[in-house]
Amino acid sequence: MGGPDKALLAHRDGFTQLERLARLAAEATGRRATIIGPTARYATLLHALPVENVLEDIIPNSGPLGGIHCALTHTDCVWNLIVAVDLPNLTTEFLREIIASAADGVAAVIAEGQPLCGLYHRDRCLPEVEAALGRGMLKVTALTAALGALEIVPKSPQMLQNMNTTEDWEQHMRSTGE
Repeated sequence: MGGPDKALLAHRDGFTQLERLARLAAEATGRRATIIGPTARYATLLHALPVENVLEDIIPNSGPLGGIHCALTHTDCVWNLIVAVDLPNLTTEFLREIIASAADGVAAVIAEGQPLCGLYHRDRCLPEVEAALGRGMLKVTALTAALGALEIVPKSPQMLQNMNTTEDWEQHMRSTGE
């Protein structure tokens, strides 16, 4: 999205999109979140959020796949919830549904058509992520297809509405009464 940082867009309740998603993730997992992004921009949020730390991509300019790589490389958890900041309609309940769908032999559980809202098994996914990055393949959808990711369908198609532009954010604010 051109213009302002999506993570710092504020809802009418005063919380930014990043604050809202950090809280949802913490509620769904029972753990503090890790933010993957510019540390200078987000480190000041550590004291106010259920956030463990802020990390920058290990491989710069590698897009969302680089963010997944960074998260899986630095985690001590086997299963890791990965959520993009541009999904304003997510709920704790839907994130818990994704988490509850993890099973033996599954490498990843994602929201239908949205690989940046999913649960990734560190040991099953990290080698594939590293191989993809090594080949210069940055498409997360190609990764989840290769992993045979289980897809969970949300109850509402609006749940996965993505905001890519300022107009998308404004439409979201109008449609939710925010």
